[in-house]
Amino acid sequence: MDPIQINVKLTTKEVVQLNFEIRYRIPFVIFITLLGLIGAVKSLDALFIHAIPNNDWTPVGLGFSFITVVIMPVSAYIISIRASKNDPFWSENLVYTITEDQIAVQGESFQSSVKLPDIKTIKESKRWFIIMYEGKQGYFIPKNRFANENDLARFRQLMSTVKVQPFLYRFLPAGQSNDVIAKVIGIFIMLLSTLFMVFITVVYGALISGDPENASDFGVWLTPIVLVILAFFVFRVGWRLVRRKS
Repeated sequence: MDPIQINVKLTTKEVVQLNFEIRYRIPFVIFITLLGLIGAVKSLDALFIHAIPNNDWTPVGLGFSFITVVIMPVSAYIISIRASKNDPFWSENLVYTITEDQIAVQGESFQSSVKLPDIKTIKESKRWFIIMYEGKQGYFIPKNRFANENDLARFRQLMSTVKVQPFLYRFLPAGQSNDVIAKVIGIFIMLLSTLFMVFITVVYGALISGDPENASDFGVWLTPIVLVILAFFVFRVGWRLVRRKS
């Protein structure tokens, strides 16, 4: 295979977009952001709509919501702006060279490379290839920097041959039965999370239907909403284990 060469110089806007795309793909960040939005709605409901006096939840809920919905995105934006100006990886002209066995990058003041078997995660989004290989280290390649569609297709095909192991695989014994064990664990996780979501729905459905006043109280809805969202993220972990190709 002829090497694929990609010239990349990221703009500040691209660095910000990439940072937000990576951050808001993390299940925990999504979860606490949703929790913050729910807390904001509940607090505003108690403060302005139902006008509940001496409600201890309101300041706590508003404070948590302000941190998750305002402070976190603003801090991510500021960090991205600084990185686009000061971090060599984000601010320099980079040349990626991709071969059958490695990805290498040459910057103006540094160089690095990773063997394909050492890649831990490969994500393809609408604009990016996100390739992580050690901890939080990775390569971030914009699709619009490929010289032509043929190079893009070749790179996508090459990445599809890389066998990426899900995080839970690190805790499984080595051997040919590894995939089977992972799929069994995945099915078990999916089953438990599904049963939990059904249980929460039935229990809180009965609670709300048994007392009509509860149906208009957003606070009663808050707990099952949060629990179901959490169970859904657990379900996704099992789904990824089951659908992974050997």
